[in-house]
Amino acid sequence: MFYIFTTPLFAEHIIGGVMSYKILRYTNNDPLSNSWRYKFTLKIYRDCKGSGANFDSSPGTFAANATIYRLDQRNIPVKTIIFPLPSVVKINPNPGNDCLKVPPNVCVEEGIYELETDLPIIDAAYVISYQRCCRNISISNIVNPALTGATFSVEISSAAQKAKLDSPEFLNFPPVVLCAGQSFDFDQSVTSISGDSLVYSLANPTTGGGPDNTNAKSANGVAPDPDLPPPYNEVQYAGPTFTSAKPLGLNSILTIQPKTGLIQGKPALTGQFVLGIEVKRYRNGILYHTLRRDFQINVGNCDAKVKVNLPLTNVSGTSESIFQNCGETKVTFKNDSQDTSAITSYNWTFTGATPTQVFTSNQRNATIDFLAPGTYNGKLVLNPTGTCKDSLSFKVVIPQKIAAVFEIKGDSCKTNPILLSYKGLSTPKTLRWQFETVGSSLVSTDLNPTFTPTKSGNYKIQLLVNGEGNCRDSSVQSFPYFPIPDISKIENTPLNACLGNEIKYSTNPFIPLDGVNVKWDFGDGKTSNTLPATHSYTKEGLYKVSITLTTGNGVCTKKIDLTNQLNIRVGPKASFTYTPKEDLSLKQLVTFTSNSGNQLKHLWKNGEKRIDSTLNFAYALPDTGFIPISLQVTDILTGCSDLISQEIYVKPQVRIYIPNAFSPNFDGINDEFNASGDLEILKDYKMQLFSRWGNPVFISTDPNIGWDGSLTNAIKAAPADTYIYVISYTDNKGEKQYFSGTVLLMR
Repeated sequence: MFYIFTTPLFAEHIIGGVMSYKILRYTNNDPLSNSWRYKFTLKIYRDCKGSGANFDSSPGTFAANATIYRLDQRNIPVKTIIFPLPSVVKINPNPGNDCLKVPPNVCVEEGIYELETDLPIIDAAYVISYQRCCRNISISNIVNPALTGATFSVEISSAAQKAKLDSPEFLNFPPVVLCAGQSFDFDQSVTSISGDSLVYSLANPTTGGGPDNTNAKSANGVAPDPDLPPPYNEVQYAGPTFTSAKPLGLNSILTIQPKTGLIQGKPALTGQFVLGIEVKRYRNGILYHTLRRDFQINVGNCDAKVKVNLPLTNVSGTSESIFQNCGETKVTFKNDSQDTSAITSYNWTFTGATPTQVFTSNQRNATIDFLAPGTYNGKLVLNPTGTCKDSLSFKVVIPQKIAAVFEIKGDSCKTNPILLSYKGLSTPKTLRWQFETVGSSLVSTDLNPTFTPTKSGNYKIQLLVNGEGNCRDSSVQSFPYFPIPDISKIENTPLNACLGNEIKYSTNPFIPLDGVNVKWDFGDGKTSNTLPATHSYTKEGLYKVSITLTTGNGVCTKKIDLTNQLNIRVGPKASFTYTPKEDLSLKQLVTFTSNSGNQLKHLWKNGEKRIDSTLNFAYALPDTGFIPISLQVTDILTGCSDLISQEIYVKPQVRIYIPNAFSPNFDGINDEFNASGDLEILKDYKMQLFSRWGNPVFISTDPNIGWDGSLTNAIKAAPADTYIYVISYTDNKGEKQYFSGTVLLMR
């Protein structure tokens, strides 16, 4: 059996990676250098269909830096290397089965980084680490994959350095896609040297970095710099379904041959899973290398790649499928069978009521003339002599033809019923009328129904008829229906309004505009074609308003006048004063006086708080700073209103406290002389201290820095005595202030 994926596989960023190295030669080709020239190769795999970052070192990305550590001094980086722009190739996701179709949304790229550098030969191991975040959010088997990064590293043991031994390299990349419920095996062996011993095992992938984009190069950043030294944390599996022993799920099978690196298994669940492989190389019982890689496998449900797909109908309660072509004996079969690239031949066969009545075709879309209505047996075989094949048997049913023909009788300009009459040559088994326009739909199953439209418009009248063998036909005609609406009066709100206010006009009853043209005359030379309509007047006075209605065909017209004339008045104007205005302080009583007029409704507010509704009132200022006081006045007759706001400034109180003694003996108690209080709102601050003889001993322009009892030249401490201070600053009103006094220094 052969398979294709039917479940979409989504991915976003890191697929996997591995790092290896080769020892090229002595540094500068000098054996006395006691140093090797290394070539490091980093292979990173990413999902090129996802929305994650591009390969590092690509334009607009982070540099692909890796960090080298000595394991005996793992907290101190030996050096940081920066890989240049990688060579990028796409990985073929086909696992090698010609009949397996890989979904188009699976795309994997391999970025190959290479860099040469020199390292001295030492009696300790090196480890080279590259860390990057994050993995795909769609990974199923670990916790918080979108917040989990990866570490790809390689260790150079002291024995490998002395033996000039390259690290192993994996020979194959694992398949990108697998089929759920189907067994698989793939080779994950590495390069080997005769006499060496290789031991393979499954391993937990390691983490590295984190989702922090703000501090991207930090330990929890998306691209740590430097990369962290070992030991490395391992991913947390999403238990209980997934564990380190069962990374594909509890009911899945996954094993690796320890000597050959052959991975075998059978996945039971669909999704995306991250796996890890570790291989150890021994020579004469000594461990020379430990190489680890991790990678992502996509598991989906699979179907046959070559699949017959025809527009057939299943017969209820049976396994039989039919193709029906009503009344027409010449039939073209639309063939949607897939995959066309894997289909090389088609074999169509049809038989009628007698053995001699046979029709065949080898075209993809077969065209057959069956000559007469009836029932025929059909079969399509794809690739009848090939490896990937499929077939389907079905029936072809050709009943007698039926037609949907009808007649319309009615008047487009009158509110009268519309008569529909079926005129087909044969009586249908069932039929359905649909009489519809925008926002209205009427249905009937009578042979000759009568419709009363519910609104004006161009109606679409559709007839659906069903005959023998569920054969059907349909036809559509249009019918314009634009009767003049019956309107008794015009409504507007209000009859008395203020100059500049927006007034809404409508009709009673309200009429829809389908098929009806509307023209308002507002009595001031302005018009409108909307319903309802709005209008604002620019001059006060009395206005006569009318509406003219015209049906869609322009024949029927009706004009209606507003019952009463509209009275437009000048609206109120809000204005107020307050006293006093200058040097206002907290809780001070201020008198507010409205200048707006007596015959108005008043509403005073402090911000959103209602504080009074009288013409004039007194108010105790509740806070310092800028107080927003607003007045809204409303004309009781028209409802027109106006609003005015003013900000009342209440000056804050500046409080400064100065001690009269201090003891700078470094006991943590009263060791410093400084002012305290509302210092943060002051400007041009300056504090000076003088001896009793007028000699300066200290000066500060920072309110946070006081005198610790040291003399200005800092050679010795000032003696216990009485000192004079002078403090100056500019307060929050911009006024210059001065304070002076004495302070006792005690020792």
